[in-house]
Order: sequence, then C-alpha cells, then structure tokens
Amino acid sequence: MNLDEHTYTTIKGGKTGMRKRIGILALTMLFYVFPTASFADDKMPESYAILGTTLQSSLMNVETIGGPVKVITQLGQEGWEINPEESPGFLRVNVDDSYIYGGNNLVEVDVKYFDDSTDGTFTVAYNSIETTWKESDTVHLTGTKQWLVHKFILDDAKFANESEGADFRVAIWAPSMGKSPKPITIGSISVEKLKRVTMTASSKKTGNIFDYKEKPEIDLAFTNEFTQKKKLSGTYQVLDVNERPVKNGKFSLSTDANGKKTVEKLKLDVKDKGVYTLIVDATDEEGMTQIHQDVPFSVIEQSNQTSVIPSSILGVQAHMAWGGIYDAAQLSPLLKDIGVRYTRDEYYWSEVEKTKGVYTFPESYDKYLDTEIKNGIVPLIELNFGNPMYDGGKAPHSKEAIEAYANYCKAVVAHLKGKVGYFEIWNEWNGSFGDGLGVAEYYALQKEAYKAIKEANPQATVLAGAVAASDYGWLEQLLKAGGGDYMDVISFHPYTAAGPEGAKFAETMLRVKESFKKLGFEKPMWISEVGWSAGNYGELKQAAFATQVKTLLLAHPGVVDRIFWYDLLNDGMNAEDYESNFGLLSQRGPYSAKPAYVALAANENLLSGAKFVKEYQLDDNLRLLKFHRDSDNKDILAAWTRSKQQTIGLNTGSDKLQSVDLFGNPTDMMTVHNVLTVTSTEEPVYYVGNFSDHLSLTEPLFQAENEEINVVAGDTVNVDITRSAAGSEIAGSYHVDLPAGWTLVNGGKFNKGVDADVLTIAVPVNWQRDAESIGIEAQDGKGKKIAQFKINVKKIKPIDVTVTMKPVDANHLNDWKLSIGIQNHYSNRSLPAGTLRLLQPENWASKTEPVSYPAINPGETQVIDLPVPENAIKDGISVKISVQPDAGDAFEINQVINDLRTAVRDQSPMTIDGNMTDEEWGNAPVGVIDTAAQVDGITDWRGPSDLSAEFRTKWDADYLYLAFRVTDDVHHQPYTDGSTWQADGIQIGIDPCRINGAGSCGYNELGFALNNDGSVQNYRWIAVPGKFTGVLTETKNAIQRVGDKTVYEMAIPWSEILPDGMTPHEGLDLGFSFLVNDNDGQSRRGWIHYANGIGDAKDPSEFGDLTLVDLEK
Repeated sequence: MNLDEHTYTTIKGGKTGMRKRIGILALTMLFYVFPTASFADDKMPESYAILGTTLQSSLMNVETIGGPVKVITQLGQEGWEINPEESPGFLRVNVDDSYIYGGNNLVEVDVKYFDDSTDGTFTVAYNSIETTWKESDTVHLTGTKQWLVHKFILDDAKFANESEGADFRVAIWAPSMGKSPKPITIGSISVEKLKRVTMTASSKKTGNIFDYKEKPEIDLAFTNEFTQKKKLSGTYQVLDVNERPVKNGKFSLSTDANGKKTVEKLKLDVKDKGVYTLIVDATDEEGMTQIHQDVPFSVIEQSNQTSVIPSSILGVQAHMAWGGIYDAAQLSPLLKDIGVRYTRDEYYWSEVEKTKGVYTFPESYDKYLDTEIKNGIVPLIELNFGNPMYDGGKAPHSKEAIEAYANYCKAVVAHLKGKVGYFEIWNEWNGSFGDGLGVAEYYALQKEAYKAIKEANPQATVLAGAVAASDYGWLEQLLKAGGGDYMDVISFHPYTAAGPEGAKFAETMLRVKESFKKLGFEKPMWISEVGWSAGNYGELKQAAFATQVKTLLLAHPGVVDRIFWYDLLNDGMNAEDYESNFGLLSQRGPYSAKPAYVALAANENLLSGAKFVKEYQLDDNLRLLKFHRDSDNKDILAAWTRSKQQTIGLNTGSDKLQSVDLFGNPTDMMTVHNVLTVTSTEEPVYYVGNFSDHLSLTEPLFQAENEEINVVAGDTVNVDITRSAAGSEIAGSYHVDLPAGWTLVNGGKFNKGVDADVLTIAVPVNWQRDAESIGIEAQDGKGKKIAQFKINVKKIKPIDVTVTMKPVDANHLNDWKLSIGIQNHYSNRSLPAGTLRLLQPENWASKTEPVSYPAINPGETQVIDLPVPENAIKDGISVKISVQPDAGDAFEINQVINDLRTAVRDQSPMTIDGNMTDEEWGNAPVGVIDTAAQVDGITDWRGPSDLSAEFRTKWDADYLYLAFRVTDDVHHQPYTDGSTWQADGIQIGIDPCRINGAGSCGYNELGFALNNDGSVQNYRWIAVPGKFTGVLTETKNAIQRVGDKTVYEMAIPWSEILPDGMTPHEGLDLGFSFLVNDNDGQSRRGWIHYANGIGDAKDPSEFGDLTLVDLEK
C-alpha cells in the first residue's frame, strides 16, 4: 500500500477502519495479530496491548509517531523503543469506546517497561475532565536490568478521543517532565476501569450562571458503580474569586447500587455578584470512595432586556459555525444576559462551494444564525477562508480565484438577505491568513467582493481591512490604494502584549481616526477582534482589561463604533495555554462564567443609556471618567489606575455615594468633608451619586504606609496606617478582609487625635498562595463606611540567599570576588548559625575552605565574600553553594555567571545628546562585539565593517545610562514603535532581580532605533510587573549617525525598569543583554549580540551579569 502524508490505514484490535487525521506530519505505523497473555500477574485486563514485532491487543489501539517501530528484545521479551532523538517521543494510545468513553473515570494504566539505565524517564499524559495533556507520575529508571510494571492511577480520566484522536500518551517528553535523556522500551500497556462512586453537578441554569435575585441551587448527582449501597458523608464550601470562603456545610446520603443516581440538592445562599467555586468532598464509611470536585458557578445581574437588546457597542467572536460545544441555542441567551448585541462568525467558502459554481448553504450555519437573531443578536459574517478548488486553498489571488470568491460572497449575501446585513471581507490578510500576499492583492480581492456584495444586497454594510496586530500602516496603504471606496466600515484587530492602558488604547484610537481622516477617509471604524488571554494575564486581569476597553470606547463616542471581544468561549481546558483562554466563558460546566463575563454584565447595567460627560486629568496614574444617567439623575464615575495601585483622596463635592465593584456589588459610603478615600487598582470601580463638576485630588483620610508588603508563612506582619488631619479627627474601627486562617492580632480600633495606627496580622504556617490582597475598611463610630483601602501581600521565603560577583575594589574593575548574602526575612525570629561551602566549580571549590557564619537577627543579612582564584571565572560558569544551618536541613543554591560587566556610578547627570565622548564616558569600561561567533542569521557577514559595536554603561540614583557606537555600512529603519526590530536598531534585555534567580521578578526588553527621516524611536516589548509595555515616555534618548557610525545614548529611569519598591545600589547585579539588528534595505538580515536571551529565544537566564559599582566607595 502506498500512503501519502495525509491519510493512512490503521488496523485496530478486533476490527479495521479508516481514521481521519488533520495535519499529520509523519507516518504512523501499527501492527496487529490476535492477542496472547503477557502480564506479570497473569491477569488479562479487558483493554491491553502487547508490543512486539506484531501487536497483540484487545480493545486498544497503539500508534508510534515518527517512523517505523523499533523492536527491542530484552530477557526474551520484545518491546517498542521510544527514542528521545526522534520527534515527538511518545506512543499514542486509544481505548475502545465500547469500554470507556467520556465522563469522569477512575482508571488504572499499567505500563510494562525495561529498566535499562538510571537516566530514562517517562509518564502518561491524558485529557482529564478539567485540563488537556495532564501529566501523571514521572517514572525514573533505576537500572535494575529487569522488566518492571508501573501502575498509573488516573482519577479524572475523560478518555473521549480528545488527545489527537486518542485517549492518552505514554511519553518520554512532556512539558513538566521534560525530555528523557535515554530511550525507553515499552513491553505492554493495559487499562482497567475501576469502580467507584462518581459525582456530577448541574443546575437549571446554563453554565450555572444565576441572576442575583435567585438563590443558587446546585444538584449533586452521585452514581454508585459498586454492587452494594454506599453511605456517603460530605462537606462543601464556596470560595469567591480570590479563594476566600463565603459559605460551607455538610451533607450525608445513601447511594443506590449498580449505577443508579442519587441526587443531593445544595441551596447556596450566595447574594453577592461574582464568580464562585463550590468544592465538594465526600467519602464512604470504608474510605474506599474519595470524591473531591470543584464546581464553578456565578451570580450576575442580568441585563434588563426583552426580546430586543438596546443599542450597544459590544459584540463577541462566537465561532458558532464550529458546531459541537459552540451551541447557539445555549450560548445566545447568555450573550443577551450581559447586553451583547453583535456576534462575529464564519460562513466558510469551502463549505458553501464544494463543486465549482454550485452553492449550498449548510443547515447548521443557518440554524445558528436564526437562533442568534431570535435572541435579538445581530450577526456579522466573515467571508473566508480559502477554497481548495482555487489557488490550492490559499488566499485567493489569481483572476479565477478572485472571481470565484466574489461569486461566493454574492451567493452568501443573497441567501442571507433579510436576516444578515453585516459582512466582512476576509480575516487578517496581513497575517498568516494572507499567505504572504500584500496590500495590492487584498485590494484586488476587496474591490470585486464589495461590488458582488452590493449587487446581492445594496443595503448590506461591508467591513474591510480586518488587519492583525495593530498594523495601521497596512490600512493606510490600503486607503491610499483606493480601498476606502470599497468598504462601508474599516475594521482592525488591535491586539497588544500590554493591557489597554499600557498600549495607550484610547489615545491610539484617536490618533488612528485622525490619520485616516487626513487620507480623506471618514467612514466608521470597528474593532472586529480584540482580547487578552487569561492564560497570560489571569482571569481577573482579563476582566479588568475587558471592562477598561469597553468603557474607554463609551467615553469616546464616534471614534470606534463597535468592538468585538475575542472570543466568547475558551477554546480548550488548559488554564495556562495562551490560545485556549481568550473566552468570556469556560468550557467547564460547560459554559461557566469567567470574571470578564460577570464584569461586562455589571458594566452594561451601570452604563447602558448613560451619557459620557468628561474625563478628569487629575493624576498620570489615574483614569477617571464621568457619565450621567438620566433615568435616575445619577452621575457615575468609572475609575482605575494605569499601572500600580494607588490610594487616593477624591474631593467629590458630595457627602454620600455608592461604591460599585468590578462585578456590580454596591456599598454605601460616606465621605468626610466631601473626600472619598479609596484604593484604586487596574480593576475598574464605579462611584454612583451626584458629584461636583470640579473634582480634585487631596490627601486620603487613611492610607497604608506600604501598599505592597512581603510576608513569610508562619510570621506576623505589621500594617502601618497613616491618617490625614481630617482622618485623625475621627474615632472608629477597622474591618479587615483577611484570607482564610489569617487573624488580626491587634489594631481593630482607631482613636480620635491619633495620626498613625498599626494592624498586626498573624500569617498561618500552611499559607499556600504566592500572593494575597488585604482589604481594609474604616468605619466611624456609627458604623458608617468612610474609607476603603487595600494592600497587596507577597509570599517570600524565610531565608534568601543571593550570589553575585563584585569587583574587588574601584581600582581593579576586572578582578572579582564572589559575594554571598544570607538574608533573614522573619520579623520575629533569628536564623541559626551555620556553614557555607562552595561546591562548584570543582577546581575552584577545592581551593576554598568552608566558612562559618553567626546567627542572623530578624530582618538582617550576613554577607560572605569568597576570593576568586586567578583565571577561575569564565563566561557561562555555574556556581553551586551549600548552606548548612546548625539546626535544620541544608540547601543548595545554583547561579550561572555570564559575561561579567560593570556599570560605573556617575557623580553628576549625564548629557544625552548622541555623542559618546571620552570626557563623559572615559571611566566606564568598554565592551566590544565584533566576532563571527557573536553574529546570528547573517550568513554573508563581511566583518566588523559590516556590523559591529562597542558599548559602555554607567548609573546614578535616577538613571541607568547606556551608550553604543555601532558600525554599520548601510542604515535602514522605516518602522516605528513595536515593529522596529525588523530593521536597524538595538534591543536590550534588563533583568533587575537576577541576583534572586533569572527572571524571578520578570524582565524588560527595550528597543531604540533611528528612523530614515531622522526621528528617534523607543519601545518596550516586555516589562516587569506593574510597568507598561509600549513607548517609554520618561526615557531620554538621542541617536546620531555620521558616516557608517551610529551612536546611541540613553538614560533609562530606574523607575521604568525596576519593580516597585526596588532601588539601585552599589553591588546590584542586573541581567543584561543586547543585540544590534541589521537591515540593508530589503529585510532583517540578522543581528550581532552581547550575551543571549533576546534574539533566538526569550530567556533571561542567558543574559550577562552587569554589576553596579561606585568608584567613590
């Protein structure tokens, strides 16, 4: 049989059949004969496979990917070898659906393997009911030279053919485990479904989404697979979005045998709007059944609508054409409930025209459209993608394909006339869906498609552009080519790595509108896709961004007329995967609400029908937008911060108001002398009342001295609170919202005439989370709420050990010592004395004696300097140190030391003018990159005159100063902002916390470039937490080019690149790397680099070490 790369035949245990594959990259080999027993305990499971020259199996199919099976014989038994050198390094296993299919299964998977070495590892990866590719145990070979069996117990196996058409993998590579260093030989695989009591949760509400007027009720259905009845004792608790407990209870029940269901109804008296998790634990009398299950549910305020949704700017990408879980009948009402008026969806060309010139319209497409329309939703249809009958299925560009595409558009629009009036021509032509074609090819397609659409329905509204990645320059080219004449709306997808504020979303939309206007284009602008993935930012931040971006557009009416959030439903179940987590809803439940869904519901209920009044520019960090609602004559202030949280005193001109949180929960508050005291964060909060037209900031009544504190589990922490003069006139009490298990030890009341208070909080030893937020509410003597403020708490280790290199002294900047700091983070206990040993590098360690250190007092640091033998330091050296306290366990510290450099402290501010003079830079060591080993991607590099650079670094209390003199025979830089990496310019990596581990507090990636027109560009692609990506507005930079030399000078404020609370100091070790890009006029050739971690891969562990030194000390 001849098999091509797209299809192949598989012969499964007991039957044969064809299996469809999409995108198969390699041939899958499978063998079959009738089964014989080969299991160590002589037990023949129902589903098994014995691997050898022939495959013996029952109710199981096994495939190996990447080429023919390599059969290995060990101790007389055959097995299949999985080799780490052959991609992808796993066996794909499918259990017959007649044995296990879907549900929540308890499964034993026995894998027989030959224990050949001490280096091999393997695991089982499977789709659970919650996540994709969940990894089970990691098996480590021990070198017994025997056949062994490992039993994997999977207590949440779904086994629904969702793992690339199979149920699980036996893998020698997995993300958490990594890659096995050695091949693994597998002799057999067996699967047994174990009996147990299972639980499923459901409610009468789709997605378990309840209106706040209802009392949430969840049905727990227990199915007993045993032959005897089982008595269960259970507990449950409800956690809010911050994992704070809000309700708990107990239950007991007797379950009938043999698969019968027994239902327990839980009535959850949860009133606050928000996202919740119901955690259920149950066990039987014998302890054989152990149920632990999380059930998501939410409470919202449903939008007050009848059959027609009021005018709204909000739409979503729905993907209803995908079918399956994308069920319009269930999802459309959920959209209506939060005021979504529009959906964007597909009507695929390849499904409409399967025979040239013959158009059929899938019933499923029309059904989902009818359902949406019935629910008052207005569809926007994308007319895409390629058709295999034209141009090989790629973006249409030939005359025949363009004509065929236009005819398809005409047919679809005519078919949907009277139902659908909005259509978009293609999707992201400038990205992967355009197959490398440019503006001219899109314009040719757009022109013919527009004319065809208008012929079919003159009243249709046609969107065009639909560009990816904020490529407004591409749209300007399209308009200059005449594209504006063949669209009714221009559309684009302004995705950014930064949030709406970091990307200056509102300001950018105004600028784009104005730039289009200058080209004579004044038709509407629609954002037909935008979103932020919770896989990157977390669900709360995603909710904040969704609310921000919608509110910003409401505050700029007429700039962007519609916005479509991407997308409605998560694409998958892996909570950490980027692409799977853009949705407003989760696949759990299914259709459970994420925080963004609840937040948008609150936003719709508060601002629907409200008119924008004005924006207050009171503080660079504060966004404050005023709306007015005629229905109740109330003002609404929407407030959030652009970056870090900030406690403010806002003079409102009003003595009372309502504070409404992100999810729509109101709190009545009183002001003091008309001053509202609150902590504003990136999560939008609304203030409802009647306010003065002239708002102003003043000193807050109450404020935590430090809004972010570090805490050790098991320790106590003090929160210092300062009060203004007005605040010190009041007596009352503090009400502190603490995580479970935390206790307020002291400081619950505050007295009149006092301007400072201290809250003492005890932190439990078993505190698990890495960070918490503590809310503090001040109430006056009558119990009225007069202030709400908060602090963020970060978990740190009790002991912190830092390892860095420092120059021996100011006169020997190239001679180094190893400096180890042991810091005690406890506030109330000392660390015992101990001994420090250098373990690696071995040739250095053998010459270094152990060093004893004394007990370390709370909050103090013991510094130990070790001499560095001559020539001991090399680039990329690994240092390992052992710390052995006199009482307690020893621990080891590993630190990689790369390209050592120093930044010299300057005693006066530097002049940033693009001149790298010896007068200013003479005392800073010079670094040079000019060798072929430092060049990447430039295959025809002609030596230092083609591309090379020298650089120097300095610092002071305010700035990090950098200077580069680049030699480049041809200078070319036509790009701006985040696109400058494509041409001549510099990219710089700075890791401020390298001393605590590479990337331990994030890192920065910055870019600087000189445009062909002489303008200077700067941009930040990656930022430490709390800082913006985008243009660095506070950075000073100057670039000059003379002949073949380009000099870059910059002063980067420490406040831009260090985490909040961190300051520069002598001895600080920064991770530092940079590269110089080269483009001689065509495209990016490559780059030359100092250190690594920017160009080939983003990896701060490959940065070099840059130590701050002060020559005056």
